[in-house]
Parts: sequence; structure tokens; C-alpha cells
Amino acid sequence: MSGENPFAGLRVDPADLRRACELQARSHLLHLREDYLETGGRSDALADLIVRSAPAFVSLIANVKRLNQGFVAAPVSQHIERIASGGTATSEHARQIFPDYLAATAALVEHIDRLTTDGH
Repeated sequence: MSGENPFAGLRVDPADLRRACELQARSHLLHLREDYLETGGRSDALADLIVRSAPAFVSLIANVKRLNQGFVAAPVSQHIERIASGGTATSEHARQIFPDYLAATAALVEHIDRLTTDGH
């Protein structure tokens, strides 16, 4: 195929990016809560939940950073990023980090809610 790039010159409106981030963050938080209940308190299921959800969380962090370049992710984000890039979560590790993971996701929702379309 040859020709001009049909996407050249296009840009994403900051308001649209903020709405997309809000939807992504609220959805991730809801799924974490629902899936936690489905684990029935089993540590192995909780570890699996973290491994399965880690890539979506990393994507969410990247999108929020696009929206707000000054954004600094919660410390637990580093653990989740390592898991998303092929790491594992033991049952014990999952029990330790899940409360912070859930809190960091809730904080992301609040952070996005406070943003205006200009990123401040």
C-alpha cells in the first residue's frame, strides 16, 4: 500500500482522553472489586487476579501519564508493572500488595476526577 498517512495531523482532544481515562479507571476498579469477591479469599486466586489484571493497570497508568505528564504513580505500581512484564505473584505477595493495588486504582479514579481538560 502506498499513499498518504490517513492519520497524519490528527490529534486526540484532551477532554476525550480524560473521559477515556475515567472510563478505563472506573472499569478497572469495578473489576478488581468484583473479581476479589469471586476469589472467595483464596490467596492463589488473588495472585491470579493480580497477574491477569496487571497489563490493564499498566495501560491505565500510561494513559493517565499522557493526560497529565506530572502524574506520579503509587509505589505499588512498580510491583504491578513487574508482574505485567512477565513476573509472577506468589500467594503471599498477592495478599500483601492487593490492598495497595486496590487503593492505588481508587486514587487514580479520584485523580482523574480532579483533572480539568488542560491537565491541571
